[in-house]
Amino acid sequence: MQGFSLIEVLIVTSITLTVAGVAVPKMINSIANLELRSAVHSASGVIQQTRMQAIKGDKALKAKYWNGTGGGFVFADSNDNGTPESTEPQAQLGSAVLAYSAPTAIPALTSTDLGYSTVTTTSVQFSATGQPCTVVTGVMSSSTICPVGMVMYFTDTRSMGSPGWAAVSVAPAGRVACWMWDGTKWAQN
Repeated sequence: MQGFSLIEVLIVTSITLTVAGVAVPKMINSIANLELRSAVHSASGVIQQTRMQAIKGDKALKAKYWNGTGGGFVFADSNDNGTPESTEPQAQLGSAVLAYSAPTAIPALTSTDLGYSTVTTTSVQFSATGQPCTVVTGVMSSSTICPVGMVMYFTDTRSMGSPGWAAVSVAPAGRVACWMWDGTKWAQN
């Protein structure tokens, strides 16, 4: 008689399930990291496009994020109303990726990581010369300070494990860079 015995089938099945039990969580985490990395690079592109439009149009422009019901958006807010419009450059970050003003449960990017001091922000404003600026609101008036380094943070929700973190930094000279939290430190990518 040819075929497999019940013991052989059970051994092969248990080995297959063990391998799947180890591989599936790592695969899900890798896919989530890939989606987060892709979203941050898309956000970086919109921020760079906003800077170029500010220089080209010779006017101040802002890149903002908006967390909607379908996920987060980063957009060039050309009319400064805080809502993405169909005529404005934008990137949808995906249903699981949201922008945050500051990371939680992990350290923020520091001047040691970046090489310059930063302001954590939800909006990056560029001057007509392409320098990143921040608006400081005082008791009597507000003023714009240029150039200033900025960081915008992003996180995702995952079905397994802790959420991932990423960031987009804008140097005082206007250089835009993407960062990922690898579980122990921030790494530029």
